[in-house]
Amino acid sequence: THFPPVVDSNTKLICSSAHNEEGNEELVTESVTFSFKESDYTWAVFYSHPVYVRCVESEVLDTPRFALQANRVASQNTSDLNFDDVFISRIALLNNCTHGANPSHCTGAKAHDRSEFSTLIHKHAHVYPGPNTKTDFTFLSDEEGTGGADSYLHFDWDARHISNDTTCHTTDDADLLIYALPHHRETFLTHPTSSPVLEDTTSCRSTLHGRACLVEGSNWVVKEDLDGQPSFSAPRPPMAKAIPHLADAINKDINYRVPKYFQRGAGDTYFSGKVLAKFSRILLVTEELTNMCSEIDEERNKVYEECNSVTLPSDEVFGQALDHLRSSTEIWINGTADTPFVYDTQWGGLVSCGCLFNDTSQKCNNVFPDCPAFSDKGLDFGHGFYNDHHYHQGYHIYAAATVAHFDPAWGTKHFEEVLLLIRDIANPSPDDVYFPTYRMKDWYLGNSWAGGIGALFPNGRNQESVSEAIAAYEAVSLFGQVMVEAWEQDPNTSSVTKNENAAKARNIRDIGRLLTATELRSADRYWHLSHSKKKERVYPEQYTPLVVGMLWNMMAQFQTWFGNAPHLAYGIQLLPLTPVAEKRDKIEWAKELYPSFAKSCRSSSDCDAQGWGILQHAILATVGHADKAIQYAEKLPKEVFETAGGNGHSLTNTIWYYATRPKTEPL
Repeated sequence: THFPPVVDSNTKLICSSAHNEEGNEELVTESVTFSFKESDYTWAVFYSHPVYVRCVESEVLDTPRFALQANRVASQNTSDLNFDDVFISRIALLNNCTHGANPSHCTGAKAHDRSEFSTLIHKHAHVYPGPNTKTDFTFLSDEEGTGGADSYLHFDWDARHISNDTTCHTTDDADLLIYALPHHRETFLTHPTSSPVLEDTTSCRSTLHGRACLVEGSNWVVKEDLDGQPSFSAPRPPMAKAIPHLADAINKDINYRVPKYFQRGAGDTYFSGKVLAKFSRILLVTEELTNMCSEIDEERNKVYEECNSVTLPSDEVFGQALDHLRSSTEIWINGTADTPFVYDTQWGGLVSCGCLFNDTSQKCNNVFPDCPAFSDKGLDFGHGFYNDHHYHQGYHIYAAATVAHFDPAWGTKHFEEVLLLIRDIANPSPDDVYFPTYRMKDWYLGNSWAGGIGALFPNGRNQESVSEAIAAYEAVSLFGQVMVEAWEQDPNTSSVTKNENAAKARNIRDIGRLLTATELRSADRYWHLSHSKKKERVYPEQYTPLVVGMLWNMMAQFQTWFGNAPHLAYGIQLLPLTPVAEKRDKIEWAKELYPSFAKSCRSSSDCDAQGWGILQHAILATVGHADKAIQYAEKLPKEVFETAGGNGHSLTNTIWYYATRPKTEPL
């Protein structure tokens, strides 16, 4: 049931019903407001043209229904009407506690006074965001051409007048109103069309993503700290006493070989990508330690002694390992894989054909063009339906970046093929007719979404592992960085082509850095939580875990798709262990997290056996106990590195990560 609607603030609208009245039809020139008794909500509806409206009451299965009908545009002559005009209606919630009757929003049964807010909404109702809303970026280049330290993220809301659908100008009396989240307001730059309006107590609202406050302006500019250049290496060398342990691990892991079915490009794109990135890290850590030991001088006595006491793989052994990584990476991008990537013309994307894997033959039971991933929403984690593309593609891009790092000629030869993977998840160009821009990214929230088109959930899209999203964009930035140098030094390409491709690579690098930086910010705000007063609380106090396992548009969950044990929710937000993880896992948060993570693993029979203990001890190393973490790693059975939680790790990369943590007061 409802109170009588009010037209233009003064005329009551009588509704027709099945019981009696015909009701009346009234001319609306400004708005219609109406309140519902059960919800205690008051709404306002605005129209782009003067219009005659009528309301209708009815019942369906004993449930009251209310309808507000815009019957006809007000005009004396039909010749006055332009039928090409767009008729627009807008609706706004003015008050969720109109009479003090809603226990969810009212305190002490007292009504909220929203008169000032209502006045504001009525003032700005004629301006709305248009169809050409867009985001753009400015990267501040430095003298070295490395992309600079900061980026500016521009939101153009394409503000338009509701009455004539024309673009608004900054000189208008009232501009567009949009809700801004805390991470927007923290980094807003001064802009002539962006200024906060009203006090927080009047205009701000609590949301799942923090306190949203109204901002007036058709353009926003947000500054984003890109937090340094991407790197394959840690920002500091491993501690000296870890060098023998690391060298022993390298000498074992350098002989690791990708499973033969993945070498043929058979299987799924997620786990194949993980093992390629895993082997990439083994080679990169080998290079890092080799370079460190070759460059030290005798003044660094302890490091010098440790380096002199170890033997690292020969150039021949390293070359064989690189050859293996090169061929195993290339098969997935050159079109010859048993499970090829296929271009989807309907949605404009690169999807896996899918493999019905036969455990006995170690082959696929299907052959392209028989692509089961196009019909089986669960196959390959739903890759054929655009689930998790940044996770899958990201691991393959990381492997390609690694091969190009060691073999620039390979990078230039396969540049466009790797770009197909990048364009699928991080395409920056609206002029690219084959791929959408930034498929997974939500620029307003800052994070990505992993959910594709295969299923509709009541809580919207979701993302489980924000850490893998971060790693995917780290991979994009690294490939761009590697290829800038590869093209600039390529002796076999014309200067025009070199310059064009180097410019592409710089754009890839910078886009990757911005995607990484915004994903890191979102991880810190929406996935990595704190009970300390130093960090603003986003979720209600009833949510007590220190991580979000799965974030949805409208819900935060402490669980994963594959289980609800706490250590699974912690662990899935901490892999893989690459250099960007240090920016991801802040030390103060790690110190708060570790006791809960350790308790969950102690109470589980399979935390260590399934590889999740590797990530628990990554946090232990982060909070000042690298020695204990390394001791743990060295006792792990090699089978752990083939398990669900351990198959993206190697002993080499695990010890490297533990041994390169920054110094801190131990927990």
